[in-house]
Amino acid sequence: MEDLGIPDVVGSDHIFPDTDLALEWAENLLIERITEEAKLTKKIYAIHEIEVFRDLTADQLLQVEKYIHPVSFKKGETIFKQGDMGDGMYFIQSGYVSVIADLRADGRERRLATFAEGVFFGDMAILENEVRSATVRAEIDTKLLFMSKAEFQKLVDQEPLIASTMLLGISRELSYRLRMTNAEVRTLAE
Repeated sequence: MEDLGIPDVVGSDHIFPDTDLALEWAENLLIERITEEAKLTKKIYAIHEIEVFRDLTADQLLQVEKYIHPVSFKKGETIFKQGDMGDGMYFIQSGYVSVIADLRADGRERRLATFAEGVFFGDMAILENEVRSATVRAEIDTKLLFMSKAEFQKLVDQEPLIASTMLLGISRELSYRLRMTNAEVRTLAE
């Protein structure tokens, strides 16, 4: 590449040792552009606009609000770390977060996904009693709704219809994410 003068044309800061780092750079650039556009339209999603809750009636949403509470994170703040015990799930009202895996073999991190308004994460905590499989970090100032594992269990016990409707919404989203992962794996294998 040096013989062809490529570093002079693209700049040495755009030459990466592997495709993972190059892809992460491209993703960061795209996220920065989207963030700049989002600053102009800073919308805070209401609970009924979050996908998991869309099939609930207004009365059911009022019931759900008893089991969740708002939390905020500043840009760069860690929401939870890989290896932490899962204590609940989050619903994004504004901002966005990155899901990051710690690749211990070489000491690097890899972004697995980025989630924005209307999406949930941390759902595995209410589905299984395991530690967090990844770290989640706020990429900009982010407003979330948090439902603890204990509050979700209360919802299951006291409002089983609402809980089952939520679980159906969670299942649909997890199914979609699995389809996207399968497509990505197929693409990489080809």
